[in-house]
Amino acid sequence: MKKEQCPLCYTDVEVTPCTPCHDCGHFEKEIEKFKNHGGNFTVYDLYEGLTLQLCDFCKIDFGSYKSEFLGFKDGTTIGFENMNFVKTIDSPKMEKDKFCPECSMRMKFLVFIRDLREKINNPDAL
Repeated sequence: MKKEQCPLCYTDVEVTPCTPCHDCGHFEKEIEKFKNHGGNFTVYDLYEGLTLQLCDFCKIDFGSYKSEFLGFKDGTTIGFENMNFVKTIDSPKMEKDKFCPECSMRMKFLVFIRDLREKINNPDAL
């Protein structure tokens, strides 16, 4: 069976339990916090139809990602003020996702970053 690879660095990915947050959901402390207290999760359109499901902390903190990491060459960032509400997750549950040990990110977030970079560099591609 062929191993799946990270879309950014091509390291083999592993399956891991995650909270519903596509950004921080793979961190152990977030998993424990979710199991003990639950949480609020919302889907946002972050850039021209590209969506992510984020917890309350990550939606506010998302603007701290460097513009170069996101794929922008002009210093653009994506802060909370740029996010468009899509929907609230009514019954959030733990889920499994793939995780890149090199990038230390889960697959749903990695795919978002790959697609964002592609859309920024080639707006007609996606």
